[in-house]
Amino acid sequence: MYEGMQREGVKPNEYTFVYLLSSCDDKSALEEGRHVHMLIFISECEAYAAVSTALICMYNRCGSLDDAWHVADSTYVKDTISWNALIAVSAEHGDGNNSMQLFRQMQIEGFTPNEATFLSILSAFMDRPGPLAVKRIHALIRIYQFDVNIAVANALITLYGKCGSIEDARLVFYRMPVQNVISWTAMIAATAECGWSKEVTLLLQKMQSEGVAPDKITFASSLSSCVKHESLLDGLWLHACIIRSGLESDVVVGTALITMYGKCGSIETARKVFERLPKRDVICWNAMIGSYAQCGHNHEVSELLREMGMVDLKPSKITFVSILDSCASGSALDEGRCIHACLMEYDFETELVVLNALVNMYGKCGSLEDSQRLFDKMDEKNVVSWTAIIAAYGQQGQGKEAMVFFEKMKEEGVVPNGITFISAVSACSHAGMVEEAFYCLFSMVQQSEIMFTAEHYDCMVDLICRTGLLSHGQAVISSMPFQPNATTWMAFLGACKMHSNMSEAVQSSVYVLEVDSYTAAPYVLLSNIYSGTNKLPEEDFEELIKC
Repeated sequence: MYEGMQREGVKPNEYTFVYLLSSCDDKSALEEGRHVHMLIFISECEAYAAVSTALICMYNRCGSLDDAWHVADSTYVKDTISWNALIAVSAEHGDGNNSMQLFRQMQIEGFTPNEATFLSILSAFMDRPGPLAVKRIHALIRIYQFDVNIAVANALITLYGKCGSIEDARLVFYRMPVQNVISWTAMIAATAECGWSKEVTLLLQKMQSEGVAPDKITFASSLSSCVKHESLLDGLWLHACIIRSGLESDVVVGTALITMYGKCGSIETARKVFERLPKRDVICWNAMIGSYAQCGHNHEVSELLREMGMVDLKPSKITFVSILDSCASGSALDEGRCIHACLMEYDFETELVVLNALVNMYGKCGSLEDSQRLFDKMDEKNVVSWTAIIAAYGQQGQGKEAMVFFEKMKEEGVVPNGITFISAVSACSHAGMVEEAFYCLFSMVQQSEIMFTAEHYDCMVDLICRTGLLSHGQAVISSMPFQPNATTWMAFLGACKMHSNMSEAVQSSVYVLEVDSYTAAPYVLLSNIYSGTNKLPEEDFEELIKC
């Protein structure tokens, strides 16, 4: 078309070039896009804001970030749309700090942000949301009065949910003048992140009572809240809602149901859902294989891998990661080695995510030599790689070695995340390295982007109580911003056993049973405490039996 214009003597304008650039939409079109860029330069149309914006977007779509920044740096005339394009490029590469710097520069140069500006900034933090960063963005959004914008509010709820700030997510949700299905789904997903299946079912009921019909993403998000046996009843209720909605045959919903039943220990029901699905993709097969692997049904895992080949479906690297994660226990080393041999046939051993899973599996199975060997052969290491090797040494009681890796990780410029700190603190705590454990906690407090979760509080309680400071441990539990769970109280109970504190042991056992009435662990620990000393006092027994 462009050649035809030239033959007829028609001079192209900025709209011609914007149209031509829009057709270059993937990496294969990069050279064509560069050719159009050359024509733009020859035609002296590069100075138009619309053309420079289209160039930035084209280079971003074609995967050439350097070219996109070069255009941005050489552009003298900018408007809100071109600034948004720059922020979007930065956001697409997960660079939240640069997105904020561009936003500030945009303000300095007198341009007013719009809905697209804030949506791009929020998307930049989706992979690594930090509560403080999200609150800062939220404050800016309120200043420009975009907190009532439905698209921006939905993105804010999602981001708050990802960083565990459920109360902030609720505030945004209930301030909205109107909520659509995306708003409700975002709020349900945020609640599901906390594993609160009861609250999720209540939200779903309220959503339906207000006349908003849930879609397949709503149901998939709701099902992700059911992650243990105690939430199976809520999962069954959700399954009934899905059947009434006619979405049981949808592969997305079916996959979520399989995962839910697998995590809740109802593997037979998971298989029934799997068999009833009219269409099954690789993700669906992964869910079924992962559910079997999680329950230790290794024969069924092998059978499903064989069946995948029979229906011309190749297992993905996520298939093997799922299986390796399920083999990550001391009794499953042989199964893990078999899966390792199998994934080598598919040439997945060089994939970083698979190598990370192998390091983790061998470490948790007690084979430090294999874990170290695979870690050393990695060409690239990310925060997951370092966390896996730290956890591997920590689990074997080698706290000093774990701390060597923790320090080396920071020296190489890899920023520890919340899980890294849990692994490091646990490694030190179980090796009796109290000072080093507190150093890790202090490092974590200094890293403001890390959000404290229940697991971090559990580590603190375990560490403090191991030193005999039970009253300080109780103070930490009381200061938690959420309800302590069974794991928290079991950490405290374990310390009571270590220091033979009878009265505190009984009270913490009561708390354990209040939040998890199925567990027998507190009875076992109490029996060990009283064994060889004296009988369980009658009044303590009566208090326990009420639970």
